[in-house]
Amino acid sequence: MPLIVQISIVLVAVALIALCISAMRAMKRFGDAASELAQAAVSVSASMAQVTAITSEIRGTVHSMREIVTPLQRLSGSIEQMGSKALRLSSTVLDEVSQPVLVALAVKRGLASGISRFTQRMFRGAPSTSNGNAER
Repeated sequence: MPLIVQISIVLVAVALIALCISAMRAMKRFGDAASELAQAAVSVSASMAQVTAITSEIRGTVHSMREIVTPLQRLSGSIEQMGSKALRLSSTVLDEVSQPVLVALAVKRGLASGISRFTQRMFRGAPSTSNGNAER
């Protein structure tokens, strides 16, 4: 056999060995990728179970909130009505009381002024006269 054929056979054999090694590495990588994908699928499955549980809890919470909101709305309406009634009552009381209080204050001022003037004239005597005529 000629040398060139022997070299070609050796090169073909080396190429086949390299091809086999590359195929084995690729198969190992595909196996690793498949196991990682399986682990990811298990994690996703566990996460989906948690998501389902959380969704159920959220639905329960929303239902409870709906049960609470209606009485709170009624309570706020009642508080608003009571506030309106209190405002009307206080306005009515102020309207009824303010006028008599103002009159009483005016009478008090008038009396105080009159009494002051009276006591001044009484204790100080009549105003002084000039040229014999009393001032009025």
